[in-house]
Amino acid sequence: MSKQASKIPYTAIAAILLAGCGAKNISTSAPDTKTAVAAQKNGQSAAADQLLGRYYLRGVMETASGLELTKDGKFRWYLIVGGLDVIGSGSWELTGDRVRLTYEDVKTNGEIPELTETILAISGKNLKPVDGSSGVYVPAKPAPTSGPDGQTQ
Repeated sequence: MSKQASKIPYTAIAAILLAGCGAKNISTSAPDTKTAVAAQKNGQSAAADQLLGRYYLRGVMETASGLELTKDGKFRWYLIVGGLDVIGSGSWELTGDRVRLTYEDVKTNGEIPELTETILAISGKNLKPVDGSSGVYVPAKPAPTSGPDGQTQ
């Protein structure tokens, strides 16, 4: 590991570089299971739609990070800590009150631990790392739009 990478505050990166696991416990022995699973998926779909959009990391000093969750189940993410820049993308899914990010492509200009998966807990409209580290992803406000008269709406 380079000297520069070793000086990075790992508490800042810990908010992003989380590993976790989750299990789906769906029994297929009961006759009503398919109906229950379909209802659960419909409920999850509505909940997942509420999560779509852009977030930024708040509460971690000297760190910038953003996350975008899209309707097609993909995400884009970035992290900037000092001279370290990391960008990643992959797929996301909602399981209960947890958002699982599965990284498919990660690029960096330095050394970082391998990124495979991040788990975030839903806390109101925010997304919080499940490991209890500092920082929370909060929804980004939409950019102002101009009306026909050029005034910001």
